[in-house]
Amino acid sequence: HFPSRIDFDQVVQYSNFFFQSLLIDQEDKLLLLKTSSAFFETNQKNYFISPNLSLTYFFIHQNPLYIYNHLKEKHSSSQEALNEMFNFQNSLVSHQLINSKYKVLENRQSWNIHTNSWIDPNVHNTYRGLNICQQDFFSDPHNTLTRAIFHLIQSEIKFEINYNLIDQFIKENPPHALKSYPDLSNKEKKILLNNLDQNLLDQLNYQI
Repeated sequence: HFPSRIDFDQVVQYSNFFFQSLLIDQEDKLLLLKTSSAFFETNQKNYFISPNLSLTYFFIHQNPLYIYNHLKEKHSSSQEALNEMFNFQNSLVSHQLINSKYKVLENRQSWNIHTNSWIDPNVHNTYRGLNICQQDFFSDPHNTLTRAIFHLIQSEIKFEINYNLIDQFIKENPPHALKSYPDLSNKEKKILLNNLDQNLLDQLNYQI
């Protein structure tokens, strides 16, 4: 009985139903989900995902300076890059579900809100989160993947650590260095810093 376009209010109200349905459909398999949505919790105790439906999560973050440069190149516009990065237009992103007639509006927020929602201590502890900088996959893939696997084991997911298999995976899927971009002008840096939460930059050890 849902409309083909599921808006954010419906995502909030029926989030538990949606995730329960996904898990039932997967039977006993582990379900891995990728999202750019910010975590949410309402006064009515509705959550992005219920704690008893999740074993763990990885918050993979990236330096906002790199994100800005990437978006500026993508849109060929510094203003469009800022609009997307900080969601100045307060827009949601529509996703077509695979093999489905449904489109779901994703709660994509500004870099500040998105980052703060996932590194929040309560969310981090309740959902057994692990923060990983994307750069770590390129600079030290072995230790980064090993750290992720140990976290899965600590989250009661049955895994056997196999260092040879990790090295083989890296060899077959070599990480490529992140693209380098020209230095920003002082004006652009100032605009970025005026919109970024300095506390978050400090917590994640990012410099602009």
